[in-house]
Amino acid sequence: MRAFPILVLTCLAISAGSAVAQDTHYWNLQYGARTTLLGGSVIGSVTDLGATYYNPAMVALIEKPEFVISAKAYEYESLTLSDGVGTDLDLSSSNFIPAPSLIAGAIRQSWMGNNRFSYAVLTRQRMNYDVDAAATGTADIIPGAGDDEYLTGFRSSQRMNDLWVGVSWAHRFAGVTSLGITQFVGVRSQSRRTQILAAAVSDSGEVGSAILINDYDYRNYRTLWKFGFAWDLDNTTVGITMTTPSVNLFGSGDALTAEVASGFDRDGDMVEDPYLRIDAQEDVDAIYKSPMSVGIGVGHKAGDFHFHVSGEWYDKVSRYDVLQTVPYTVQTTGETAENRMIDEAVSVTNFGIGIEHTKSETLSLYGSFNTDYSATVDDPVVNHNVSTWDIYHIAGGSVISYDKLDLTLGLAAAFGSQEVTRRTDISDPANPSGQGGITKVSYSNWQAIIGFRFEI
Repeated sequence: MRAFPILVLTCLAISAGSAVAQDTHYWNLQYGARTTLLGGSVIGSVTDLGATYYNPAMVALIEKPEFVISAKAYEYESLTLSDGVGTDLDLSSSNFIPAPSLIAGAIRQSWMGNNRFSYAVLTRQRMNYDVDAAATGTADIIPGAGDDEYLTGFRSSQRMNDLWVGVSWAHRFAGVTSLGITQFVGVRSQSRRTQILAAAVSDSGEVGSAILINDYDYRNYRTLWKFGFAWDLDNTTVGITMTTPSVNLFGSGDALTAEVASGFDRDGDMVEDPYLRIDAQEDVDAIYKSPMSVGIGVGHKAGDFHFHVSGEWYDKVSRYDVLQTVPYTVQTTGETAENRMIDEAVSVTNFGIGIEHTKSETLSLYGSFNTDYSATVDDPVVNHNVSTWDIYHIAGGSVISYDKLDLTLGLAAAFGSQEVTRRTDISDPANPSGQGGITKVSYSNWQAIIGFRFEI
């Protein structure tokens, strides 16, 4: 006899939850269609109002005001966990998303002199997934009933969006230097629900069942500043940026956790152990922290080619509670338990290179490569961010210019994979911890890029 279903619930909640999302990559979204084709490697060479995000000092170098809509017309994202919860038991999620990533505009009047103002609305991060898995078999689960038929099922979903709204000021000094600053207000909304079910029936009709639910939902408002410096040296431009850690404004959220079991032996003493713990905490304070970062970039023109190179370092984020919950008492045991959502991030450095080739006055070609390392801490206690695999991006396309319109067309792809130790195997009741099993995580993203830039 085993306490199999309860152990499966606990292990499966950890393993599946830690491998079904892509939410701790700082270079996974780019802003401005041309910039997307350059892989975001434009800290020192951005030429459109994506500068509001990449380097606000570059806003002062834009010759004509414009309105920008950057759209990934179609984006297909796929995540697969081969043998995710047992041999031939895969977890997978895919999304087909049409969505704009940047809307930006400039404010320019003659009385402003060398001062420039711009604004931008952009999606800094987003993630949507749904995964599920199920297994059936026989095992000695219900006390004194011999082998029993069982079913385990798992389902998890998450919705996350981090919207940034920014206003920039930039000033070009006499000579080659410009300075800029953007103040952003970030609005992050995130919800995650995990539900796991286990049920068993014996030959004599005895029934056991268990269910585990974890449900988190919050929205947070914060502000941060990005400082930029730029130098225009004829055929070479250089940019340096510093983004401050975010400052919390306000936020709130809800946290629900529940586990109910009957008909199962939890401790292996051949006696049924009914169990109930339920905790719901509503409208608690919610905090989300963005890290400090420092970036540097260079753009250099050589004949018909324009080379773009950038790198950005992100500081770590020390461990903290996203939802300010309090401990609670388990109803059936009197034990003290916690209902926490914990965040932490390691320091990472990303880099990229982009190449632009001007074929004619109306046609330019682009290609790029950039890294996108995960900042997730590999610790099951940290349950807010969960994607641990690194991602690599490639992109290519063209810009067609006609009169006051630039039309950008291109393709971008991103790939990541990782092998992790499987923490549970619901296909093998004799080995519920899944020790020694391997799960391969495979991530891919394909984008068809269409962007417009209008001069006004």
